[in-house]
Amino acid sequence: MKPKAYLNGKIVKQGAPETMTNLLVTHGKISGLGYIPDEDEAQLEQVDLKDCFLFPDVTDLTPINFGDPEKKVGQTLFEMARSGGVTRLLAFPNVGQGRLCSAEDYSAWRKVCESNSQIRLSFSAPAFQDDTLLAEIGLYAEAGCRALIAGQTISDSQGMAYLLKYSQMFDLPIFVQAMDQNLSGDGSVHEGEQSFVLGLPGIPSAAETTAIARDLALLAAYGGRLHFHQISTGEGVQQIARAKSDGLQVTCSVGLSHLFFTDQDLGEYDSEKKVIPPFRTEQDRLSLIEGLKSGVIDCVVSGHSLFSNDQKVCEFSQAVFGISTLEDFLPRVIEKLHLENGFSLAKIHAFISVNPRKILGESKSCMGLGQSPNFSVWDPAVHSVRFVVVDGK
Repeated sequence: MKPKAYLNGKIVKQGAPETMTNLLVTHGKISGLGYIPDEDEAQLEQVDLKDCFLFPDVTDLTPINFGDPEKKVGQTLFEMARSGGVTRLLAFPNVGQGRLCSAEDYSAWRKVCESNSQIRLSFSAPAFQDDTLLAEIGLYAEAGCRALIAGQTISDSQGMAYLLKYSQMFDLPIFVQAMDQNLSGDGSVHEGEQSFVLGLPGIPSAAETTAIARDLALLAAYGGRLHFHQISTGEGVQQIARAKSDGLQVTCSVGLSHLFFTDQDLGEYDSEKKVIPPFRTEQDRLSLIEGLKSGVIDCVVSGHSLFSNDQKVCEFSQAVFGISTLEDFLPRVIEKLHLENGFSLAKIHAFISVNPRKILGESKSCMGLGQSPNFSVWDPAVHSVRFVVVDGK
């Protein structure tokens, strides 16, 4: 196989302007950066990337449960990720309700994932068997776990305190979706004027903000690393901003679709927009964008969910929560933040690569000499992902 030369593309880096460069890949490793002698070009397979941008290691921090990666669902996810310019996913094991994924099962599952994946994977694990019983965190960490998934806010404050203390032994972040389930109840949309008009049970903003307040208080008391997955309210942004200024180890993400939609977009019971957390007000949406500008919000995630067509094309009350966003992730992020709101591409790269990998402890560069490159090529002329390269292929 001939070495491959990616010519005239602009590599996006945090804190640096995009500069045109050439990238030479030999046997899946970067063997040259910058100038490539003319006499070598005839021996190369050349790919002209003029006017295109290379985004290294685009990472989606949405914990995705794709079960068996050998089966169709897992392979379809990989294809969707590549289509959307995502080259690293956060994989979560398929565990049944109320039972632990044993450390042995976890290790075996990870090996199957790695041998069948078409992209890079980081691995997460369940933090609890239920609200009170901690999972086998130490054994998960030994098996390569990078994050503990606590799901929606657990009701047992003591259990959360134990988790924060225990997780520090392994320096693992705890992912929480802030939702006080006593307040959210059987709600399906944001509680407000639109929920009243539609006659649908609402989920108040307080369901998120009271959960954030409780967990931040525990974080201050016991330490640890806490990551709020997909915040949705302006007040939540302010709470996390104060916590960061107080020196707490807290990070957060926002779902891509929450940058586009509000509760007013539900229209006539549009089940495609039935999501958790729900789309909230226009003021909340604008506050989320301001949270990205100020650096309070660390990451943009797809928030992608798995569901069949039948689970969405039905009555609103019967439809599952979730939205499909993985297949056009990178172009949509660029559309909303760069084209509409003036964010630099380097800033966007921080939201979808640098910061997510830092949270997971996967901060090593993949674009240096001797490394296996991992990047997505965005073509602004057609506003789409031209292709992705994973591990040099």
